[in-house]
Amino acid sequence: MLGRFTKFVFLAAALSLGLFAQLDPNPSAITRLKQTRVSIIEHGMPAIPFERWFAETAGANAEISYESNDCGERSGTPDEKGKSFPLCVLARAQTRDGWQMELTFTVGTYVVLPESKPSLKGYPQLFSAYIRKNDLLISDARTLAGAAAVWASRHKP
Repeated sequence: MLGRFTKFVFLAAALSLGLFAQLDPNPSAITRLKQTRVSIIEHGMPAIPFERWFAETAGANAEISYESNDCGERSGTPDEKGKSFPLCVLARAQTRDGWQMELTFTVGTYVVLPESKPSLKGYPQLFSAYIRKNDLLISDARTLAGAAAVWASRHKP
């Protein structure tokens, strides 16, 4: 027989999975990031779509993926219903030898409701930029240029 705590953990997990399932995937937010010129996101960067810049920066050996998420702001509790949260897109490049570049962008907001659609306003903004090797944090870059420089200096294809 399951104890009370175990039942609570299962219930909390089920509720949070149900609430988070509303977010992912959000193809309009992902498409928006991919199509935004990097020069709009960060001054001094090339005027090419983010998708192209990211692929070129990551290199041919990197596997690239995108996902939408809540920027780590939600806890998944029922009291979040009706509240507004940021909407982020995570762009990840990963190599077979364990290198990862994870760039997260705020792209809008959403309200936790079953029929809620996200509000995409303005341009994507860099939220976080991490370079990892085998899940060990190598760099917490503050800019796209900084992340690209660390990636190029550390990751040797």
